[in-house]
Amino acid sequence: MISPQILYAQLAGSPGSFSRVGFGARGIGMGNALTAITSHDVASYYNPALPAFAEQRSVNATYSFLALDRRLSFLSYTQPIRPTAGLSVGLIYAGVRNIDGRDSDGEHTADYSTSEYQFFFAFSNRFSDQISVGVAAKLYYNNLFRDATSTTVGLDVGALYKVTESISVGAAVQEINTKYRWDTSKLFGRNGNTTTELFPLLRRIGVSYRLPDDRGIIAIDLESSNKGTTIIRAGTEIVATEFFTLRGGIDRIQTEKNSNGVKPSLGFTLKKGFDGLSPSLTYAYVFEPFSGGGTSVLSISFGF
Repeated sequence: MISPQILYAQLAGSPGSFSRVGFGARGIGMGNALTAITSHDVASYYNPALPAFAEQRSVNATYSFLALDRRLSFLSYTQPIRPTAGLSVGLIYAGVRNIDGRDSDGEHTADYSTSEYQFFFAFSNRFSDQISVGVAAKLYYNNLFRDATSTTVGLDVGALYKVTESISVGAAVQEINTKYRWDTSKLFGRNGNTTTELFPLLRRIGVSYRLPDDRGIIAIDLESSNKGTTIIRAGTEIVATEFFTLRGGIDRIQTEKNSNGVKPSLGFTLKKGFDGLSPSLTYAYVFEPFSGGGTSVLSISFGF
């Protein structure tokens, strides 16, 4: 129960899987290929070097509509620090409720729930108009079961280089020294033990191209891990009008035989500015590979 099975060349059974789904409707709608994207609502989730390119302060709140009593939500605040730096703070929350607990006779005993959190703080600085370097500290808390909890701290580092005004290259190393330590002696007494679960170490590199006249973005990411996985992600964003943006992407393109299944996505943003505010509504739909339905993700953002 405490140590899920880890499949060869897959990350699904590794700790912290909720934190690898993506961040916000924009990122998920673009297939999570945002490692090198510096425009609009930048997300340190993909690369801690990005907040230095934030153009204004912004707040983003996201809710995901999932089946099987699952919950997944995001909250972030990003701001530039003039003249060359930026920071981002936020929270990722995931949980499952209404878990049917039963005794050895099959009788219902109680409804259980589990929850997991990631709190993050990212800071980055531009050392020139082209180069930015950043670092993110992340605190995880996992409430798996009664008297079975774990807390850990992880680290991300990243960099971004703007080759031209249109082309950017980004890179990040994530989950440095992140691990859960479980002590089940309170739960099982003498039968309890202590175990340690290491998070997968992720290495990301991405390239983005901004279309002429700022009409959109094309991006592609490559992610590898110390678990032997290699994942390709791609996404595009097209500015149809000043108030409406379309996007699409594809996540989890794997070269290994034991693939987790590709995840295509579509989405859009409605945006209207007034009185110094730039509110926007962003929606993404993800086609799940192994279920009859998909996942809807809704974000509300305010720039000011």
